[in-house]
Amino acid sequence: TYDIRALITIPANVTVKGRGWNTILKLGNNINQSVLKNADTTNGNNNIHILDLAIDMNASNNTTITGKLAVSLWKSSNCSIERLKVSNLRHVQYQGNGGIGFNSMINFYNFFRSLS
Repeated sequence: TYDIRALITIPANVTVKGRGWNTILKLGNNINQSVLKNADTTNGNNNIHILDLAIDMNASNNTTITGKLAVSLWKSSNCSIERLKVSNLRHVQYQGNGGIGFNSMINFYNFFRSLS
């Protein structure tokens, strides 16, 4: 388990890969922030791949996390999210082509599979 103390921004052409759902990114106490987000939310990033891990949003210790997402890929293309489990959200949020706690607004050619 990795204690996440700040937003992790992901540039283009990067893969974030764990070793399955036992690889946990846990949002630290009182961080009240999303966990993973593409680096360039103005122009977008391409070829970001997130797979084989779990994200714990730690809602009981992040009281103003409403509207924050586990993963946000704004204006990004050719991205994929596979075998990702998200737990302890303050509320369920759907946006774009994403799923629970995901956002993929204004994206093209993205792939989502085995999200929990």
